[in-house]
Amino acid sequence: MTEILKFKIGNLEMQGIVGAMGVGNTGPNFINSLYEAGKKEGVPNFLGTLSAVGGGILKGYFRDALRDSGEERWRIHNLIANSEGAKKEEWEGVMKELLSELYIEADNKSLREDLQAIRGPKALNLMFATQNYDELARTAVDEGVDLIVTGAGPALRLPKIISADSDVLLGAIVNGGRTAEKYCKSWGKYGHSPDVIIGEGPKAGGHDAYTLEQLADPDFVEKGLEKIFREIVQATKGYSTIRGESIPILLAGGAFYGGDMKKILSWEEDGIKPLGLQMSTRWLCASDASDEHKQACIDADERSIIKSPVGYPGSAIENEFIRKVREGERHPTGCAYHCLRTCNPDEAPYCIAKALINTRNGNVDEGVLFAGYNVKHCSNENFRRNGRFTNSEEVSRDLAREYRVAAGSS
Repeated sequence: MTEILKFKIGNLEMQGIVGAMGVGNTGPNFINSLYEAGKKEGVPNFLGTLSAVGGGILKGYFRDALRDSGEERWRIHNLIANSEGAKKEEWEGVMKELLSELYIEADNKSLREDLQAIRGPKALNLMFATQNYDELARTAVDEGVDLIVTGAGPALRLPKIISADSDVLLGAIVNGGRTAEKYCKSWGKYGHSPDVIIGEGPKAGGHDAYTLEQLADPDFVEKGLEKIFREIVQATKGYSTIRGESIPILLAGGAFYGGDMKKILSWEEDGIKPLGLQMSTRWLCASDASDEHKQACIDADERSIIKSPVGYPGSAIENEFIRKVREGERHPTGCAYHCLRTCNPDEAPYCIAKALINTRNGNVDEGVLFAGYNVKHCSNENFRRNGRFTNSEEVSRDLAREYRVAAGSS
């Protein structure tokens, strides 16, 4: 076959998934552009994944709600958010409880808006590390989400939040066979099972569920994705979806060109091949990311591995912000949002929410710029067209062409 193969997750048909890429980067505008492009003749159908985290801060809903809650609380929040510090007793206790409550309300409002604005299938990436995980999952179901993909922690109780008779498809992002089997066993207790398992390798951008030592090992980085694919096949052999089908396996982290797609989709273990791929870095040029973030990808020679307050290493572009953190120039500050259950404000060298929102707003010198291992392949040739950044249809067509070339030469 010389065309990117179509596949199904439940009743959703596609030729690939575009993964969430940080706060605000994969919003309704980008997702709708993928959907519209995929309806055209000869353009692959990629399903875009909405990022659930941080929308309430990005759109100003959290700020507005806090300002309305009282002048003193607004003053304390600004002290914390602007890294000026604040006495612990001023923001702990009732202040922390209020911030959590307002953050949850703001994020839910943003998520509802985004899901209502999406045309076509609705897919959501939901980080287990978020402190409002349960509320976001319920909101997504209320708004007719079709697929929830979960990661950034062991989200073993997700089916407990979403009833087994729901039509919502559930996917788990894993870093190997043990984690994949854990999801199968744990979700089975709630009468569910993964509708798709996404094996994410060490070349993926954003948060990586690997150790710093693993990510510093060139051999592991190069061969890790294939290794975990084979592990997942063996670990999930005895399990099936609630529809009685074999659990489909997608792979993420490692594909940039259509030729990469062809190579990875040819892997086989006991007669089983990857059903499809999830990709992100190649799509950053067409996403809702800031132009400054996109240009930084073009300018980058390679990625850096950072320590994130989420509790996992992160794959990002080296910049002045990361250098300051690495050299210890930045210091822990009070928590302005309480968005993560895994973050310890007393020890975190920076606020990941603020850093990602800075990047989304174009302030890349004070932000974290997530990107995968293959950011080194980003160039004016594949990120720009006629003096502008490439769009969804152009990236889709480029990948299809590259795939056909690779298929013709194999």
